[in-house]
Amino acid sequence: MTARSGINMVLIGALLAYVAQVALASNLTILGVTADVALCFVIYLAFKTDSTTAVLTAFVLGMLVDLSCGSVLGARALSYCLVAFATGMLSATTMIENTAGRYAAMMVMAFAGELACALLLSIIGYDANLSYTLMTHMLPAGLYNSVICLLFLPGLRSGAPAYGTGSLGTPKSKRSLKETLPPVRQ
Repeated sequence: MTARSGINMVLIGALLAYVAQVALASNLTILGVTADVALCFVIYLAFKTDSTTAVLTAFVLGMLVDLSCGSVLGARALSYCLVAFATGMLSATTMIENTAGRYAAMMVMAFAGELACALLLSIIGYDANLSYTLMTHMLPAGLYNSVICLLFLPGLRSGAPAYGTGSLGTPKSKRSLKETLPPVRQ
C-alpha cells in the first residue's frame, strides 16, 4: 500500500470513528456510561501504524470529540495522545503475535485511556472526588470500551500492519526482538 493510500485509510477510519462516537455512542449509554469508540480506534491505529501517525490522529480526534461532546477542551485529546503513544511503544518493543495477546493489550489500554482522562480532570479540579469517579465511571467505561474493542479484533488478526512502519523505520512484522532492544554494554 502506498503512503498516500495509507493516509487516506487513516483519515477515513478517523472520520468513521468520529461519526460513530458523536452520532451512535453518545446516544447509547449503559449505567450512565458512554462508549468511547474513538479511543478504541486510536488504540487500534497505534497497533497498525507508527507512533507519530497514531498520536497526531489521536490529538485531532480527541479535540473533535471534546468540541462536539461538550467536555473539557483538551482532556480527551491529551488522554488519547498518551494512550496512542503508550500503545505505539508497546507495539514497537514487544512482539505480540497472537490475537489474544493483542486483545489483552487493547483492554489494558482502554482502561488506561479512561484512567488518564479521570486523573487529568481530577488534577485540573473539574472532578474533585477521584475515587467516586474511578468506581462509577472509569471501571464501567473501561469494561464497555473493552467490549467495543472486540469490533476491531478482526483487523488485529493479521501479523503485519495494514500500512505504515514501526518506530525503527522497518515494517513491524520484519523486525526481530534483538533489533527492538537497546544494545547491551559490556
